[in-house]
Amino acid sequence: MKLNRNYKAVAHHFFAASFAASFAFFAASLAFAALMSVGGQAFAITGDWIPDNDHPFVGLIAFYGSDGEFIWRCSGALISPTVFLTAGHCADTVGGATTARIWFQQNAGANYNPATQHDPVTGYPDDCAAGTLGVLCAEVSAGHIYNFGFTGELTVPNTHDVGIVVLDQTPSAVTEYGQLPQAGQLDALATARGRQSVLFTESGYGLTYKPKDKSGKPATSYRVRLMAESHST
Repeated sequence: MKLNRNYKAVAHHFFAASFAASFAFFAASLAFAALMSVGGQAFAITGDWIPDNDHPFVGLIAFYGSDGEFIWRCSGALISPTVFLTAGHCADTVGGATTARIWFQQNAGANYNPATQHDPVTGYPDDCAAGTLGVLCAEVSAGHIYNFGFTGELTVPNTHDVGIVVLDQTPSAVTEYGQLPQAGQLDALATARGRQSVLFTESGYGLTYKPKDKSGKPATSYRVRLMAESHST
């Protein structure tokens, strides 16, 4: 089957520390978009990305259209045995998202072959590899993708850029979950004093290396779970 590889540009963003502050909706250490703003402020990376084996509940999610064709990918986090939190622009049902599939392996797409458009180890983005469905991989049926009114407009302060998918299977190998904060828990970041010495951990699969302009080299997408610390600027 020939798959459509036209990724949304935003699908390459990391599951990073700013999304939570925008919505007061997710763990203070994890959220979306590494350089996305919180109260008008951005996050700067303090060091190099490293392989992330510390957040097993962070997964790589692929979305498919009504014809079963792959349309884009994102990062997200399992917050209960069958509820996965992602961004509203990822769970974009108006834009075509009908079903989904999630991989929780750290190297979920590490062996992706551009020629075959398939990872023979994990099955990404076509299927769950033999023996992984309900263990480190899960599927999402039509009607189980929610985006809570996301319109495509990132209106501040309430962008509605939050999405939820409900899994058909419980991934048994994932035994810990992302934690939701209390409403307003990150409000202190709205002030300069509140941002002093605050570090966040960013985790996700979206790192894409883009060579300098006019280099002629193609961008490289890693499709593996990485992590780094960042601070508010």
